Amino acid sequence: MREIKYRAWDESDEQFISGFVVTENGDVYVNDDPEMRLVDAILMQYTGLKDKNGFEIYEGDIVKHDDFSVGFVVSDQPKRNSIIKWDKNNGRYYAEGMVITGGYIRNGKVVGNIYENLELLEDSE
Repeated sequence: MREIKYRAWDESDEQFISGFVVTENGDVYVNDDPEMRLVDAILMQYTGLKDKNGFEIYEGDIVKHDDFSVGFVVSDQPKRNSIIKWDKNNGRYYAEGMVITGGYIRNGKVVGNIYENLELLEDSE
């Protein structure tokens, strides 16, 4: 069973948020402060996979295959340039053309994310 955790991107400030809490209804608060609700927070779930360097892979990360492709992690809808996808039938993420052993992608690494490094995907087209 994979660990369930998230990271959060604040669209307003264009930065990742540390020290946040997610409520049962999906609201995001900074440091569990009821006055600090983030309206423009985007949550990205941990896939349960790590890249070859041990870096945790989250939805929205850009992953480069050692041999050829650059793509990003998507949650449930296949999209162009997606490289790691959610398989709702099996309840897990899978990576096309990647070797996964013990939760590690042996032939790929995280090179950025779609919020800070979108140009990496444009370069791969």
